[in-house]
Amino acid sequence: MLHRLAHLVMVSVVALVASTGFLYAPPAAAQEPPVTVRAVSQYPNVPQGGTFVIAVEMAHKEHYHSWPAKEVKLPDNIDEFSIRTEIGPAQDKDGNPVLPSWVARIVGTQFPKAEPGKVPDPNGGKDPVVVPLYSGKAITYICAEAKPDATLGDQVFTIRVKSQSCNEQICDMPQEELFEVKVKIVKTGTTDLGAANEKPLFEGFDSSKIVASATPPTTPIPATKPIDPKPPTPAAANTTAPAAVAMGGSFFGWNIGSSAIVLLFFGAIGGFLLNLTPCVLPVIPIKILSLTQHAGTKSRALVLGTWMALGVIAFWTLAGVPMALISRGLDPSRYIFGVWWITLSIGLIVTLMGLGIMGLFTISLPQSVYSIEAKADSPGGSFMFGVLTAVLGLPCFGFVVGGLLAGAATLPWYAIMAVFIGMGLGMAAPYLVLSIYPNLLRFIPRTGPASDLVKQVMGFLLIAASAFFIAAGIKALISDYPYVSGSIGWWSVAFFVAIAGLWMVYRTFKIARTPGPKIVMPILAIIMTLGIGVFAQGKFLDDREEYLALEGARGKTAASPGSVPSGVWMHYTPELFASVRASKRSVFLDFTADWCINCKALKKLLLVPDPVLSRLKNSDIVLMEVDCTSTKAAGWDLLKELNRTGVPTWVVYGPETPRTAPIIIDLTTPTSQTVLDAIERAGVPKPGINSAKARIPQSIPSNPPSR
Repeated sequence: MLHRLAHLVMVSVVALVASTGFLYAPPAAAQEPPVTVRAVSQYPNVPQGGTFVIAVEMAHKEHYHSWPAKEVKLPDNIDEFSIRTEIGPAQDKDGNPVLPSWVARIVGTQFPKAEPGKVPDPNGGKDPVVVPLYSGKAITYICAEAKPDATLGDQVFTIRVKSQSCNEQICDMPQEELFEVKVKIVKTGTTDLGAANEKPLFEGFDSSKIVASATPPTTPIPATKPIDPKPPTPAAANTTAPAAVAMGGSFFGWNIGSSAIVLLFFGAIGGFLLNLTPCVLPVIPIKILSLTQHAGTKSRALVLGTWMALGVIAFWTLAGVPMALISRGLDPSRYIFGVWWITLSIGLIVTLMGLGIMGLFTISLPQSVYSIEAKADSPGGSFMFGVLTAVLGLPCFGFVVGGLLAGAATLPWYAIMAVFIGMGLGMAAPYLVLSIYPNLLRFIPRTGPASDLVKQVMGFLLIAASAFFIAAGIKALISDYPYVSGSIGWWSVAFFVAIAGLWMVYRTFKIARTPGPKIVMPILAIIMTLGIGVFAQGKFLDDREEYLALEGARGKTAASPGSVPSGVWMHYTPELFASVRASKRSVFLDFTADWCINCKALKKLLLVPDPVLSRLKNSDIVLMEVDCTSTKAAGWDLLKELNRTGVPTWVVYGPETPRTAPIIIDLTTPTSQTVLDAIERAGVPKPGINSAKARIPQSIPSNPPSR
């Protein structure tokens, strides 16, 4: 029987993951935006005190749509999770709409016509449902009025557009963008408004269809945005959120809808498996025998068994209510998956729960809980008997409850309750059946390897589910701060060093009998953590500085090869290298890799400080970092062409240096002077001399032997 139980557990325990709230598909790779948004003023000129119209066009790719504005009626079960399109003035830090100082009021808005479109049935039906949606080219017209004393000259109206694009399978993460519409304020009574902008765009404007809106407060809005600390990136704009947020549940890519029956089913399987844990399995016969002895008859056993089952269900229902209430006010795509540290924290919490259920640490209930007596001799007593049965099992499955509370925050409130109630039904079912047929108790296995296996597999599944949140959090972090990608490995090391330090301190206080170790070990843990933390922070700041410099120079790079900036570390590509070489400019190549600690140390030691830094920044020399992290990186081809076999390698090309005979710096015993001499020998022009004009003849000395 034990062998069969173990086999059954291995086959069915996968369903536990579905009961822990991680019902999502991984985010899709960044692609061309499914919806392109732009804002255009009808005329370039606006008279003082006059009205003007701005068109906001949302151009959807084929098969994509956006949820309509709140003025469009949607079925209640769809309206509950749909993220409505919002188009209007910019907002302040508290989310209140504000107007530029020259605008008196918003007269009203003409919303696009919502067309019928298909979305998945939120009740889990096989066929999609048809609801009004924005698709194709959806144009919103905003009619506003300028102040009579508006300042003459160029002005800017900032439009805020928030929307979520979906197709019939997935929804992208909601996007919020700002668009600056420039107009020129002219004197009152001026009839010359200038040539109309894109007449076809305004053919659909009908003043009779304008919906009046409240006038937000007037507040000056800056025309420019501050640079950093989170420069927007194309990848961040196209990151997709898990489809379950708006389209129902998905079990690692398998769409299971959001039907209460489906969620109850998976929750019930998970709840049933909790009975097989070592804290619960041994007490099942004791609980059932106690109940049947009080019942006396089979019919009364059914009544008391039902009340006991209801007690178990009540425990799980109450456990889900707080998270359901919190989730009801949350937008998971914005407040969970949209905030990297929240997503990452959920992943770490669930990992901790997984390690706990596997035995890394235990949950101990207060002794007062064990002293509570509940007699199953009445409906009320049986109900409390069931509640206490669930409570006393917490040392084993409390970690699953923790995982549920963390992961369930990403589900709609009704889905959370379906999962928790399902867990209660699954856990309560054996008590109800056995109270009616107590003779089945002889088939209940004893605790042992199979019971421990259940806990271990549950732990691994919780850790597997947490990996999704950790990966999503890291991806969001890198999207917000692209420059953190270079130091994230060191931050990971710092995290585990901190964990090691905490564990060392915890165990020291458990086993040490003298005060000495209790003082030394915490100090050692702090030194360990601060040491690696300071190193990671330094790497982060260096990467940030390089990133900002590169971003500032990126526009120049696109103009022409000759305008590639000097003094900024560019990312090597064969095309960029070829174009810069063709323009007769000097190049410094740093062949490096993420895994090469020596590469980073040498660069920090010799290339970052003066005098080399001043020479590189003030000379007309293009700096390129050649990433060789992957064996398939393009840099390896150039490295082989130069007859080199490893990193770090530093190479200098002067304006006239042949491609195959550059100056390769000897890094066996490098110094700052070694680098400066190599730059001189390569014929790199001195600061202030343009390399395109300075053709320095040179004789290329023999390179040091290949490493």
